[in-house]
Amino acid sequence: MNRLELADRLDDLDKLIKEYAPEVYEFWEERRDSSEDQGIRTGRLHENHILGIILKHYLEGDPEVTTTDIEEQYKIFFKKIARSTVSTYLNQLEKEGVLYKKRDGRTVKYLFNIPPPPDIPGFWIVRNFCLLPPYLSRASLLSQLYFNPPKKVEKYEEERKFFLGLTILTILKNRLDKCRLCQFGNRSFYQESTELMSSYIKERIDVLPEELRNFILFELGELPLFNGIKVEPDKLNEINEKIIDYVERFHSDIEFQISVSKHRQKVHLNQMDSKTK
Repeated sequence: MNRLELADRLDDLDKLIKEYAPEVYEFWEERRDSSEDQGIRTGRLHENHILGIILKHYLEGDPEVTTTDIEEQYKIFFKKIARSTVSTYLNQLEKEGVLYKKRDGRTVKYLFNIPPPPDIPGFWIVRNFCLLPPYLSRASLLSQLYFNPPKKVEKYEEERKFFLGLTILTILKNRLDKCRLCQFGNRSFYQESTELMSSYIKERIDVLPEELRNFILFELGELPLFNGIKVEPDKLNEINEKIIDYVERFHSDIEFQISVSKHRQKVHLNQMDSKTK
């Protein structure tokens, strides 16, 4: 399937949330970094953000990143900083032994000197890596499958989209939860947002079979750093086949979950609408 640019994928993700879960639309991508807002400890914050972007590439099977890659993606995920600032921090991280500099002709590429270890507590990961880029990019890759799958089963198209939407909500919830642990984040905001997102997920997953719940919550809905499966741009066909297999096996369970969830969603949206009047 065609590979969309990151900004286009994130636009699709925005459309997906508005369609699948409008009740979370106001806060799903919100970011509150106290240090950035107050202009303090920005050096450490920039390093954290840059390493998060490199981590995104690493987890997607593309471990070598250029200064231009960082500069362009930084302004997508965070407040824009100058190219010279990006270069300064990349060089500093290379001197500290965190990154390795590789020359490819006239192009300089950066990659991890030692890859981040898998399966360690999120608290220690977020001390060094901003996890917003990996999580949002993962969700945006799956949004490609939501709108433009390489293969689908028309008979179960509603079930397939529900499956993907639920997985993406799980990814976004996990992002908010990791931001809650971050030294730079507004913890009360992320705590409240995580709890709210968790409640909407529970209402969409509570009657699904355990095998399906576990795949969504712990495998497809989580990063490989925390025992999730790999989601790489060039391997979306394989992911899509897994999803179709689950949908075909559990279509009746998903269909029942959809009917229950639609009623709950209607109640929430009516409550939200009444509050705005």
